[in-house]
Amino acid sequence: MLLTAALLTTLCAAAAPDIHAYSWSPVPDEVRHITPMLWVRRDSKPAELAAQTAARPEGRRVLFSWDLHRDLLEHPDDVCRTADDQPTTQRGVWPEHGVKAVRARFEQFFAEFKAAGGQLDLFVLDFEGGYSNWSIGGADKADRYRAIAADPRFEELAIRLGFNDLMTVANYTSGRNYLRWNAVLGANVDKALEEAVFAPIRRLFPAARACNYGSYAMTERNAVPDINGHMQYTLGQGVGTHQSSDFYCGLGQVGDKTLAGTRPLGRSPFAGMLRSLNQLRAMQRSSARPIMPWVAWPRYAGDGPGAPVVPIAGTPYYRELVLHLALAGCDTMLLWNPHPWAAGQKPEDLSMPDDERLLDGILADLNRRITGPRRTPVSTAAVAWDARYVATGLRLDDKILWRVTLDGEARKLSMRWLGNQMAIPLEPDTPGAWCITSPGAEPDFKVE
Repeated sequence: MLLTAALLTTLCAAAAPDIHAYSWSPVPDEVRHITPMLWVRRDSKPAELAAQTAARPEGRRVLFSWDLHRDLLEHPDDVCRTADDQPTTQRGVWPEHGVKAVRARFEQFFAEFKAAGGQLDLFVLDFEGGYSNWSIGGADKADRYRAIAADPRFEELAIRLGFNDLMTVANYTSGRNYLRWNAVLGANVDKALEEAVFAPIRRLFPAARACNYGSYAMTERNAVPDINGHMQYTLGQGVGTHQSSDFYCGLGQVGDKTLAGTRPLGRSPFAGMLRSLNQLRAMQRSSARPIMPWVAWPRYAGDGPGAPVVPIAGTPYYRELVLHLALAGCDTMLLWNPHPWAAGQKPEDLSMPDDERLLDGILADLNRRITGPRRTPVSTAAVAWDARYVATGLRLDDKILWRVTLDGEARKLSMRWLGNQMAIPLEPDTPGAWCITSPGAEPDFKVE
């Protein structure tokens, strides 16, 4: 059985799980599939925040922590120690005091929040700090690396690292030690976040979902190049109930690398989407935990000169990205839609109402197409780096809904399935198409 887009609306009358986004900033009143998150700040009043959650329907009570956690790795007492246990002036990588301070803060805040009647369905953390080589620095930070290696606690850390020469971390071009360092220290940071932030929240709100920006699983075997081409992997499963990362489709130095075939990956909209979707699939293969992706506003093109570009900005590939995320099983998305927050910023340079309406329309369309209570992603295999298309399938009871997106040069799509070859019409003004198959035989798509 093959159905094209014209017949998709007759899929099933059963109610579908809602595909919804939670946003960084407010959205227009008429938007129905995006809900702004409630921010938790140092100066937030637990009782006032509790009253705000009481005004929201069940399932939409979402809190976003902006700075309540911010000094986790910056406590002044978390410095390196000498062999005779004297403090140095160099910051260490053992946040013992930071964990205690942040945990006490979270325990007090959320205990007062709950006592005031606060409800919590989802907790979103934006912690982007860490001890990676990129965070610490290179050879210019040699004194800090030497102090870490001289700390009595380093002996245990060196065993986990498998090496003790931290200058090979400072100089990442010397080999793969920097990747191992980042994986081991990243797991340490996740452990600190779990103890300081997520454990107190889970104790008070055991049913709440939770995630942290950039906390996800990526085994060494499944690792895909990051935006600059580094094959970074992780250890463990991350923190919270959901994996989370940005899927902005940014491309930095990886665009200059030849990952397959004879041509560099490049910086086309399709290349940006391909790298992000391969990251998503690698996360799925690395862990069974669901994924809560961050997406940017549709016109986000990057952070300016010298920064990675976001080639999908303002193109049809933005919609294609969101469609593939949904078919990969991501029923909750997080929208980064900043509005002006500093003097001199122009509203048109950041997220505007039409950007938020555009995403809302995409989500509305998805909720019309994805029906039925049971949804199972079927596409987790890596996509070849020189592929001409990406196909993502989602099983809906006895049907599989597919979205196929072509690269910028292809113009025709066909499918061979159950011995039949058939043309698949592209949606008007898009590089993609919908189709439906029955479970069982895998369709073979072809582009021209």
